[in-house]
Amino acid sequence: MPKLHVVTGLPRSGSTLLCNLLCQNPAVWASSTSPLCQVVARVSHDMSTAQEFKSDLIGNRAAAEGTLDRVLRGIVDHYYEGSRPHVFDKGRGWSLNSRLLRSISPQSVILAMIRDPREVIASIEKQHAANPQIDDTPTGLAKTAWARAEVFMAPEGMVGSAILGVEDLLRRQDPHVVYIDTRALCTDPAKVLGKVYDELGRIDAELVPFKHDFTQVEKTATDVDGLYLHKFPHDGDGAVRPPEGLHAWREWVSEDLGQQIVARYPYYAKAFGYGQGG
Repeated sequence: MPKLHVVTGLPRSGSTLLCNLLCQNPAVWASSTSPLCQVVARVSHDMSTAQEFKSDLIGNRAAAEGTLDRVLRGIVDHYYEGSRPHVFDKGRGWSLNSRLLRSISPQSVILAMIRDPREVIASIEKQHAANPQIDDTPTGLAKTAWARAEVFMAPEGMVGSAILGVEDLLRRQDPHVVYIDTRALCTDPAKVLGKVYDELGRIDAELVPFKHDFTQVEKTATDVDGLYLHKFPHDGDGAVRPPEGLHAWREWVSEDLGQQIVARYPYYAKAFGYGQGG
């Protein structure tokens, strides 16, 4: 069976580029956005809340817990059956479910994509500006830049929930997490992938570093961007290019909103130095 690893973290932070690069290695496969985490978490929840399973727990706890463990491991073991030796499953939900992942796949490497949250919101606003006539916001107020940022940064929002997941990984001090900053990946991809291979090497000594091509990256992602109204494109192909300047977010996000975004999650910002020095 392939050895499962995961890619998680913030949206608009280079996960598609990273997966495209990883797929260049014939020993590694990195998926498009995957439902595997949702499936495993849902099965865990549904069995845990089923009266029949609770009855089994009362009757024979060890046997019931063993059954659930085999079910979850079976899903993970067979989901990528026949794939390459190492598989990276891409899903933002893994950071929120790291304890569940560890219980069924203790040696999985977690690649957590991180980025200045102001840059993430700016990237979202930039994409929205490209086709503002397509808009699924529920109210008129939600069309404002401030309210849109609030929606994304809320604890249940696309960005906020991802930040909470990364914060949880930090607090748990998981030993098999590699934090990958978007700027670092785009500026020095060889160094970033070197860190990834170092961690993978601790799990499997037979997996050796691969010489990647950063000048002509092929797109392996199959995400259908139309499902996201083409506001969250999954590209990451062509040549790896240096990122925009440190303060480029100001073109799309006002100064006061930028301060509010950083202040929303101070632990995350402090941990990675975002918001320091402007």
